[in-house]
Amino acid sequence: MSVSIDASSSTYHRERGNASFRRGAYDEAVEAYARAIESRADDCASLTNASAAYMELGRYDLAEAAARRALEANAAWRKGYARLARALERQGRARDACDVYRRGIEVCGESAQMQERLDALEESAAMEDASPEALKERGNAFLRDGDLSAAEEAYTLAIDKSTASGATLVALYNNRAETRRRAREHEAAVEDCTKALELDPINLKAILRRGGTYEVLEKYKRACDDYERALAIDPRDPFRVRERLRRCQALAREQF
Repeated sequence: MSVSIDASSSTYHRERGNASFRRGAYDEAVEAYARAIESRADDCASLTNASAAYMELGRYDLAEAAARRALEANAAWRKGYARLARALERQGRARDACDVYRRGIEVCGESAQMQERLDALEESAAMEDASPEALKERGNAFLRDGDLSAAEEAYTLAIDKSTASGATLVALYNNRAETRRRAREHEAAVEDCTKALELDPINLKAILRRGGTYEVLEKYKRACDDYERALAIDPRDPFRVRERLRRCQALAREQF
């Protein structure tokens, strides 16, 4: 036997909002959740669902406000802490989000999901406070561990924070190029090598890495140019560049 739901009740409007949310109709969902909240101001489920819908619409300020209202109605509402922290994260307020996660864990008890997000945010906040040199070392550690995403993030933050244009910045571009090469982001790797060479035109690591990446991209003529440039800088050829050059010259001829 089906159970009818009063069309004026918060449950009715919340379920309508949930259906709209599942369809991706987030504006409709927000309207339905608003009606649910009008029917019952302390409807925490509707408030946190409204927060989620606002997040999807990119209205992070309204997502924050809805989550805060849910926690005002029920300070032990676990989902309210998660929604509020997410809204703060999206607004670039990582430290405030950390405080919310800590408060949520304190009030609601241990939560693997909230603890995981807290750990990640604390790591991110530590990176924001670190010097470019410290970030480079952190990126190197991530790269050694094979965590390419974290390595790229560390190198990028270090580059953005760097005020110098010397060896450290060249190394950062080189290391990010290697990270992107391993992640198969070959065009981006070429761009980083080029930026390193704008700062240090005879940097062999950048020249050879760019040449090797051009090979992967089957841009053999450009690879040849880089290998010839490397040999002009160091004719002793400790990296067996002549062998690479001959291979690329043959492949370049086949392309035409």
